[in-house]
Amino acid sequence: MEDKTFLVYEDEIGQAEVRDDMVARIAALAALGVDGVDSLENGITLDKISSVSWKKLAAGVDVIENGNAIEVYIAMIVAMGTNIPEACNSVQKKVKSEIEGMLGLKVNHVNIRVSSVKIG
Repeated sequence: MEDKTFLVYEDEIGQAEVRDDMVARIAALAALGVDGVDSLENGITLDKISSVSWKKLAAGVDVIENGNAIEVYIAMIVAMGTNIPEACNSVQKKVKSEIEGMLGLKVNHVNIRVSSVKIG
């Protein structure tokens, strides 16, 4: 099975594509950098990033092509006391900004599922 790729650049000399798991990694790193986000649903935290594989980091995020744009789905855990709507809004903005800024891909939607709250 071939990896899903997205065209990020093309000219008369050639083109550049990125794999969907790379887009997912960028989204995961962006989400984890937002205040109040404790981890991805798969347990990855900022503290654990250096000790996990890139594949596991990307596993907490789904990237789907939707016409000429993409949709990103992130499942995450927030810290107790976090204003969840504000944290989700911040994650949406940061993920969209990082993907569009780094890759030039248009992001239509960043959908967040808060699966739990970490206590302590």
